[in-house]
Amino acid sequence: VEEPAVCAALIGNKFSYFVLENARIDLDMEKSFNASSTALGKSFEALYTAMDQLNETTRQKLEGISPEQQQAYYENEVIPASKVLAREHLDKNLDNTVGEFAYMLYSSFASPQELIDAYEAMGDNLKDNPQTQSIYEKNKSMMTTAEGMPFVDFTITNAQGTQSLSDYVGKGKYVLVDFWASWCGPCLQETPHIVELYEKYHKKGLDILGVAVWDKPEETIQKIEELGIPWPQIIDAQRIPTDIYGIQGIPHIILFGPDGTIVARNLRGEAMKAKIAEVMGAK
Repeated sequence: VEEPAVCAALIGNKFSYFVLENARIDLDMEKSFNASSTALGKSFEALYTAMDQLNETTRQKLEGISPEQQQAYYENEVIPASKVLAREHLDKNLDNTVGEFAYMLYSSFASPQELIDAYEAMGDNLKDNPQTQSIYEKNKSMMTTAEGMPFVDFTITNAQGTQSLSDYVGKGKYVLVDFWASWCGPCLQETPHIVELYEKYHKKGLDILGVAVWDKPEETIQKIEELGIPWPQIIDAQRIPTDIYGIQGIPHIILFGPDGTIVARNLRGEAMKAKIAEVMGAK
């Protein structure tokens, strides 16, 4: 192989990680990880073993406690420990495939700024990796579109014509923008909450906009008609806005202020209702 890579073998229902490189590789599918005697193999073995130990400790700690206690343990113990583990192994492998794997793990727990800083510390080989570049670019976009930053415009040309975010945002009103898709279950779960906000606040000055991403336009239109969604939509936006705003999953709901400033990101459910009630005040 030209470059070593962390790979996974899947045979039937058995799954095993290994490092693919120019060396003899013996796979035992009874093991979730196959170590090798090379330096890279040992580096990945150290990372995988640490992950495995953390997972086992977590499993034991979560037994017999309530869902609320499990959530608290995950937030207060598991996430910080996972973040430290991933960064330690990334720092030891700043220019190889083990570092790529560690960076991907780190991206689940670190802030956008931490991920940018980690990327900038990498060697050129790892910086040029498509996976690490993708994580870096998305988080750089998140930093430029963070809360408190001005909105970044985008323009979509579709069967309905040409529409821009600036047609709706920065016009003197609060605007709640829902990035969604017709096939997305969690997106559809948020729709009743958004309908409630529309009915309560639209006449008081709150505008709502849907931006359909990663979807077939005909399926988007069908779902809008099926649900009777009354607010305007930008159809067939695909990846343009999600790349600009660093959105990695949907629904992603952003609240923009009257001057176009990003007030809040990734709003959902009750937290979204509370935020809208806060900014709309006694209106």
